[in-house]
Formats: sequence, structure tokens, C-alpha cells
Amino acid sequence: MTHPEQSQPAWLTAWHALADEEYGADQLNELRSLIEFGVSEPEDTLNVAVAAAESGQALASALERPWSLYTPAQAAQVASAALAQLHSGAQALVQLGEVLQTVIGRGEASAPADGDCCPLRLAKDLAAEIEVSTARSGPLLVRRLQEWPSRLSLPEGCHETLAAVCGLLPAARMETAHAEDAYEDDEDFGCGCSVVFDHEGEEWNLSRGDSGWSVHRVREERPLGDGSIVVTPTFVTVTDATPHPGALVASVLAELEESG
Repeated sequence: MTHPEQSQPAWLTAWHALADEEYGADQLNELRSLIEFGVSEPEDTLNVAVAAAESGQALASALERPWSLYTPAQAAQVASAALAQLHSGAQALVQLGEVLQTVIGRGEASAPADGDCCPLRLAKDLAAEIEVSTARSGPLLVRRLQEWPSRLSLPEGCHETLAAVCGLLPAARMETAHAEDAYEDDEDFGCGCSVVFDHEGEEWNLSRGDSGWSVHRVREERPLGDGSIVVTPTFVTVTDATPHPGALVASVLAELEESG
């Protein structure tokens, strides 16, 4: 992705690294196409306005979850994105005033009475307030988050993830499918190992497969003649091959609580 406003300060552009790695691409492709080929009528503008408002609400909602971020460095990128939203919002208010002046110039609306309650002045003043407040505190916020060291060390593969999770789940044990250090760790299907653990007096199995993490009841396993086992997996919300072990455990337990 290209970033047309490369002259912006670093605290407003720290999130660009995420966009360069295609974060948000699936959600924004239609919006980017609309902007690239031109907003030609009010319907397009209103679509963009709704998308902008809901994206801000979505970010606030995402951050309500305890495992939404793992490190201060990630928080710095999110803070930069949130500040960029404020900055863009201020620019939108300025542009809004100019559009309204154009509407007045076309004779399609009367000029509002001048004064403190004039909507044109209110939009301009509010934009200025946003710009001043973000410029005052934004740079320090992003820099301090970037400088904040993290103590987190994530697993380097599915096997290490399972080993870490085994130490967090109740009455858990590893079901190994290979000799120690003699395995191929596939991001989509893991290494063949699994973790058996207790939940409310019943044994469950956690494993990696089909690009996700899933659980199933051990008592429902159906062995076949070739030595394989047929199961009916329930996939949890965490999909990353090397997530925070605590986040995976929380996702597993939440799924089991929800499914009863």
C-alpha cells in the first residue's frame, strides 16, 4: 500500500508499517477502490462517512478484549492509528466547511448568520482544537509506547505453543506424536502433538489443524482400523499458529463455557 501523506510526522505514521504488511486489506479494499477512482456524488461520501465512523467504533470495541494486544510496541501502532483518525477527522471538518461554502456559492443553501454558533465557524474551530490537542500529546504518547520494553517471548512454533499451553490448562498432559526435537512444525497442521486436559471432570483434547486450534471430547474419539482417529472438532477464536499461550487458553476455556 502507498501512503500519499509521507510528510506527516512519525507519530502519525507509525501505523503505516501495519498497512504495508496488508493488515486491514480485506476490510478496506472496497473503500480504497472508491477513493482511488474518485468520490463522485453524495452517496459515495456518505458511504465513506459511515465506514470511517464504524471503523473507529470497531477499534474501541476490539480494545475492550484483554488479549487484544500483546506488547507496548503494538499499542504504539494502534495509538498512532487512533491519532491518525483524529487528525483525519479534523481535516474532514475543514473540508466540510469548504464544501458547504461551495453549496452556498451555488445558491443551494443560504449563508448562515455569522457568529459563535455559525456552523462554518464551529467546524473550523473544532478542527483546530483537535489538531492542537493531538499535536501536543500525540508525539509523546507514541514515543513512550515505542520505548517501553516488552518482557514477552512468544513460542516459535505450534509444538512450543502446545508445550506452553500444557502448563496453563488444568490437569493437562502432552500427547506427543514424535521424538523430542524430531518433528516438522507445520503452521497449518502443527506437529501432530496435542494437549489433553480436564474441564469440569471431562477430558478434552486441544490440537492444531486446518489452520486453526480446535478442541474435542476425548470420549468421542472414534479409532479407525488404520490407527487414525475420527473426531468432531470445535474451533476456537484464536487462529494464529504461535499466539500468546494465555490468549489461547482463554479462548479454549471461553469456547467450552459457551458450548456448555
